[in-house]
Amino acid sequence: MSDEEPEAKRIRLDNESGPQYSTFALRQMAKMGHVEGKGLGKHEQGRSEIVSQTKQLGRRGLGMNIEGFEASDEGWVFEEMSDSMKETPEWIPTCQLVIPTSDELSKWPVEAKKKLVIEDETNFCNEETLQSVLECKAVFDTLEGDEFLKARTRANPYETIKGGIFQNRAAMKMANIDSSFHFMFTEPLDSYPNGKKMVGPYDLLYFADICAAPGGFSEYVLWRRQSNMAKGFGLTLKGSDVNDFKLDDFFAAPVEFFEPHYGVNGARGDGDITNADNLTAFREFVLSETDNKGVHFVMGDGGFSVKNQENIQEILTKQLLLCQFLCALSILREGGNFVCKTFDLFTPFSVGLIYLLYRVFDRICIFKPVTSRPANSERYVVCERLRKGASAVHEYMFTLNCRLNDLKESRCDVLEVVPLAHLLSDHSFTSYMIESNEKIGKAQVKALTKLRIFVRNTALAEPNQAEVRKRCLEQWKVPDEARAAPPKLDAATTFQELWGKDADILWQSIPSAKLEVMSNVYDWCCNIVGGQRLILLGLGRNHVYTCQCDESGSRRNWSRMQELQQLELPRKTLLEIDLVKEYQGERKGQKHKHTVYIIDAMVIFGKDVKHKHYRDRLKLARKLANAVNKPTKPSIVTVRVHEVFKLTAIDKLFSRLCSRRVKNRTNPCLAYTVDDRFFCPKGLFFFKHLSGSWSEQLSRTSGRPYFFNCEQKVSLPEPPPAEALASYRECLMSRITWTWDEHNFNLHSDLVKSSNTSKSATKPDSINMSQISKEALMEHIRQHTAL
Repeated sequence: MSDEEPEAKRIRLDNESGPQYSTFALRQMAKMGHVEGKGLGKHEQGRSEIVSQTKQLGRRGLGMNIEGFEASDEGWVFEEMSDSMKETPEWIPTCQLVIPTSDELSKWPVEAKKKLVIEDETNFCNEETLQSVLECKAVFDTLEGDEFLKARTRANPYETIKGGIFQNRAAMKMANIDSSFHFMFTEPLDSYPNGKKMVGPYDLLYFADICAAPGGFSEYVLWRRQSNMAKGFGLTLKGSDVNDFKLDDFFAAPVEFFEPHYGVNGARGDGDITNADNLTAFREFVLSETDNKGVHFVMGDGGFSVKNQENIQEILTKQLLLCQFLCALSILREGGNFVCKTFDLFTPFSVGLIYLLYRVFDRICIFKPVTSRPANSERYVVCERLRKGASAVHEYMFTLNCRLNDLKESRCDVLEVVPLAHLLSDHSFTSYMIESNEKIGKAQVKALTKLRIFVRNTALAEPNQAEVRKRCLEQWKVPDEARAAPPKLDAATTFQELWGKDADILWQSIPSAKLEVMSNVYDWCCNIVGGQRLILLGLGRNHVYTCQCDESGSRRNWSRMQELQQLELPRKTLLEIDLVKEYQGERKGQKHKHTVYIIDAMVIFGKDVKHKHYRDRLKLARKLANAVNKPTKPSIVTVRVHEVFKLTAIDKLFSRLCSRRVKNRTNPCLAYTVDDRFFCPKGLFFFKHLSGSWSEQLSRTSGRPYFFNCEQKVSLPEPPPAEALASYRECLMSRITWTWDEHNFNLHSDLVKSSNTSKSATKPDSINMSQISKEALMEHIRQHTAL
């Protein structure tokens, strides 16, 4: 072997696994008189063994070793990727018992001395598994946080999924759960997997997100629904950077469709879910916003730090778990779904809460998604279809929460919400809970063992994290893209993208015409206007623009109006609106505010609706208004939709006219009432709702409407064919106006202008719309409906 042989070339071992000497080192030692097995030095007083390489981990001090976490070359047998990705929810067999009554429930609570140990809770888990879980958790108490986190990142095959396009990992957990259960939350069906949709195309999907700051669950749901739209209500602790919703971080979803509520005092509350008054206030708010029906589903993700007390996390979070279940039952509609994070489920208290859900839902499942780290105790209870008559259980949970609040300073506690003997007598339920705890417990022990090895051997790492991430995102239908803030939009450019060419027609003056234009009264519709007509462009949150034209009407400058500074609309929304001053109350107590009334819709959150029928456009506009309105924030501009009346039913519009006094005005004013509010109308817009040569007629024999094409000589019954429906552009081009000013009279009996009564004698068809009277219009309608 030559002298130039690399030092790395090893030729001698002190023992099979001991230190190695290089060729160069052996030669140098021989020159200094070294004899194998003896120490260096004149009197052979030096070391005879090679100095071992240090195996310090992390930033530990030299010589510091933590028992059980010494450096090691121990390996790990990695699982096949296909096996580790299998997720098949296992449901508890459906409960055949009726929902318990209030009298029965009142006898169930068991109170005793507070208990802060969990080692003896073996009714729903084998003692061996329970002890293994507790021991494995305890091992990590002495470990430095940085070492633990780095080892977890390398050990968990799903760790690199993280939050993806969303603000945090919680959002991706919800994507994982939703996909695993056939999207039962974002696309609820009356039965799975092939039932009918519970939410129609013109209805909002309502949901609640409780104890879920900063809002990852909600961001996912709003993103998944996209242009189908959903409305979310949130309840969580307010004020803290950690606990409160971070609405500015909803990069992937329209945050305009989410409204936080914090219990008593709404937006000014504290959000403490254990406060009974907060629960009541939140329930009243949600029901008032959902027409007293409740939400379609509830998500709960409550938890708090239990550092160094992980083994009793289940006991420390028991009231939080109860209150999430209680809140869900208070606001869910019949047939609604529920998902909530839990931790260990060993104690009779926790298992009893699960049992109550088992009694009020069609079926429930304990599920640990792959996005939930395998080494922790986290799992989710998934509940499908709330049964009718669950109010007794809701009231029982409410009473339990009040009792827990009363006992906070006491040595006593509620240890059982369902008698243990009652739980154990239900063999189907008990067997499921034992199997679930065993399965999750053993997987947790395995993951903790793996994590310990990865701490000791820093060279170990899961080999398929990138591929696992890719396949999971494909399965959950989430794009594999980097999270990024949405780009800022330019108003003029965005408008051009949404509308296209021939934009001048949007700002052209609406003509007045003779009444004879509306000779076929069945073709025409109308709506009232009471303020300034504007084209509105929403670019997200309060970035809402209107367009001002120069005198020629050709130059358009997009700007933000002072009156609309507090209006919120989702990105890429284009509307025609009526900005009115809306009044409420009488005399000195009268209040007014600017309100947006949608006349028509063109684009809603990037979805082009210009070619839909006006009824469908207004249904979608009403859906948008319900989604963006926020009653908890009075400063936010309210959005409503002008009601459209068929010309033959215009008497319904006139019936809403009345005489009202407006503050700072001497004389009474003509008013148009909407519920308990009113505004001062300025006139009517008339438009034709059918396209081209199509017209609507009334059958003389059956009295039913039918649709006739005068060019093709084709008659069709209801509903009208798609080609007969006028688009937004066609409705706009056919529009004529009737302006109400001092020339109009008899709109209301208290405001008759006697000087103009002679005009009613004129033949209706020859009267110009600018001078028409109510009587002349009604006479015109009567004459043409009698033909």
